[in-house]
Amino acid sequence: MSQILLVEDDFAIGQGIQVYLESMADHKVTWVKYGKDAQAALSKGHAYDCVLLDLTLPDVQGLEILKTLRTHDQTTPVIIITANDFPDVRTQCAEAGATDFLGKMFKPAELVKRINTCLG
Repeated sequence: MSQILLVEDDFAIGQGIQVYLESMADHKVTWVKYGKDAQAALSKGHAYDCVLLDLTLPDVQGLEILKTLRTHDQTTPVIIITANDFPDVRTQCAEAGATDFLGKMFKPAELVKRINTCLG
């Protein structure tokens, strides 16, 4: 069972992802809605197998979280999940160290496939 950190402020999307990944894909999901909570979870030394990271959060932006994570030499796979599916945003995320990028309005099975690819 993989440990996934989900950083998503939208209740419906977060709940849907968590329920699907836990019930259909045998992953354990820790879901946080704020960037500061994601930073705290990542800094506590808890080993997540993968991070699902929204870019637009109410406090700390997802891109900043990603940059901080990579600055501290953490190689945890990070899949960006965002409605900001524009080429320049994709480029910024790739340059900051994102493992993968998925525009919202994805099918849950596609997310599972991306997670499994990241986990090898």
